[in-house]
Amino acid sequence: MTFTIPRWSGAGALQVAISTEGKSPALAQKLRREFEQQLAPFYAGWIEQLGKIRSRLFGQSLNADHRRGLLHRWAAQAPFTQALPEDVSFRR
Repeated sequence: MTFTIPRWSGAGALQVAISTEGKSPALAQKLRREFEQQLAPFYAGWIEQLGKIRSRLFGQSLNADHRRGLLHRWAAQAPFTQALPEDVSFRR
């Protein structure tokens, strides 16, 4: 039996596990450092915006499938290309 311990990397709400299945812990460490320096700060604000959108959606009486579709649509946007809608109703 093999037991692999992934290298966890995180910055705020974003958490990612990186593993090389024990083949190169040094590479996993390098990738974790690169992630923390380059990607995590870039996505931190986007995650906060998506969290606000999610809170608004759950505050409305929406069909679960419709809400899920809206959440996936927002998450698929390139970060910061869309402003957080302030006065938009998410109802159909």
